[in-house]
Amino acid sequence: MIELSSYVFEALRKDKEFILSRGRSTVDPSRVLVLSPTAEHPPPERLKRLEHEYSLRETLDARWAARPIALARHEGRMVLVFEDPGGVPLHQWLGQAAGFKRLLRVATGAL
Repeated sequence: MIELSSYVFEALRKDKEFILSRGRSTVDPSRVLVLSPTAEHPPPERLKRLEHEYSLRETLDARWAARPIALARHEGRMVLVFEDPGGVPLHQWLGQAAGFKRLLRVATGAL
């Protein structure tokens, strides 16, 4: 199990169900992404969603997906921990004008 107490977190996205955060270790250069429920006591279907996403870890390709690496407890909640490939989450690009070269790099990276 991964120990998250040595990480400092920055929220990248929050909706009514989940918060996606980037965690940076204070003791080594490692980084992770963490998906955590927004509710202190989330309904069972949200926890099942985290478990389902974790179950897909072997089928996801790290070239185009942030792969789940652990289900963990952090601050009393179950969270899903992902490898952090770096970069900017795709949702932050929505609504922005992007040049052809930038769109081409994103599109070819998804293949």
